[in-house]
Amino acid sequence: MDNSAVVGEIDADSALIAGTETAEQSVLVTFQGGGAKGVVHVGALLAVEEQGLTIAGAAGTSAGAMVAALVAGGYSGRELMDPANQSHILETLGPKLGVTKATDLFGPFGWRAIKALRSMAGGNSLIEIGVLVLVVLGLIDVFHPVAALITFLVMVALLGAAKNKLSSGITSVKHVRRFIDHALSEKLADAPNPPIYRKRNVTFRDLHDAGRIPLHIVATNITDEHGEVFSYERTPDVPVADAVAASICLPVIFEPWRFMCARGAGMYRDARERSFQDGGLISNLPVWTLQRHRDELLCPIIAFGIDPDGGSATSGTDQDGGVPKPPERKEKHRLAAIGESVISGTLEIDARGVEDMVHVPIPCSLSLLDFDANITTLFENVEEARRFVFEELRLELTVYPDILRSICGKVRNAVSMVVRGAPWCRPGATRWLLKSLERINHAGAAAISNSLRGSDSRMRTQFP
Repeated sequence: MDNSAVVGEIDADSALIAGTETAEQSVLVTFQGGGAKGVVHVGALLAVEEQGLTIAGAAGTSAGAMVAALVAGGYSGRELMDPANQSHILETLGPKLGVTKATDLFGPFGWRAIKALRSMAGGNSLIEIGVLVLVVLGLIDVFHPVAALITFLVMVALLGAAKNKLSSGITSVKHVRRFIDHALSEKLADAPNPPIYRKRNVTFRDLHDAGRIPLHIVATNITDEHGEVFSYERTPDVPVADAVAASICLPVIFEPWRFMCARGAGMYRDARERSFQDGGLISNLPVWTLQRHRDELLCPIIAFGIDPDGGSATSGTDQDGGVPKPPERKEKHRLAAIGESVISGTLEIDARGVEDMVHVPIPCSLSLLDFDANITTLFENVEEARRFVFEELRLELTVYPDILRSICGKVRNAVSMVVRGAPWCRPGATRWLLKSLERINHAGAAAISNSLRGSDSRMRTQFP
């Protein structure tokens, strides 16, 4: 029997695979929320661009939503923050709005209140203040009982007012909303299809019509009491800046963001005012929102997280040298641990059922509310993130795939040699055999990749 047709099939498949390997690689990116720590996502974006990857879609929550929206609007990493030239987007676009640094986005009173709250949360300030109050009241009560009673009542009133303010939010996200809309309007003014000249309230439909990449933003809908995904498919006529403002409303820090939310799809297809809080309460790393695009484009999703320990935690492998073990972390107070779990601990849920996902937890030396960090520190964190992510992506998207392709190529060559000398093998049977081998290779890729990671303690386990 002549097996030339079978050999031709194998050669054609090999040529197709080789062509796919050399094609320009597209990726989908999602950014985790994390307050001031979110600045490291700019470094991740710089690394993606340095790798020559094309971003085909973006998603994000909270601080990650801000980055995702600007990326979808057409901004590059260098336009957001450039450590080499010591420039950043607030310096470029902010002066028109009276915003030159991150703390300006909270307003004067808002930032002072947040700074005071940060100071109290950072140590035993509340205990110290409580003890001081009791001592003062005790001294006053000894010499002036009536004055002590009046002072006590005043303090109770002040505590009640403070409680009400904290429960409703210290400040508003209106300044952030205004800046995001201004930035998108400026960028879309240059869009050739169709031209948009300084349009205010840029919507998801505007991004789509301008040929921008898909964008998904997650927030917590406290009116309808469920998670909300803003996108062109679900909320085409919602301004992107409103979606970002809704996603970043961290409870206590920000008042709930309320606006006219019009839905074209989902549970409630209507238009009415709705209130929103931080999307991190629902899904802080919304990998799942990009699953449909991944299925259509057949490209990997890169999930940029934030290392809760700033990269200080150590990890390694079990004694058998095979499976990576979780990093060792210092035990925290339960409230702090709960907070970090909400911020960084939901990946296994957010990525459940998502294939071809690369998780990159980025180290950051900043704290959640370090919005007043000096510009040098910010540039250093961005540059460190760029170097870290570049190496992670090189391993995940180049080194490991090259090893797997080499292994698969050797298997295919072996099969080809067998087929060339097998008189019993029919073309259809060979095609079935090759497809079966490809499925086996694909299923075993994660296991092989994890085995390779065993030699690099910085690599984290990739969730299936």
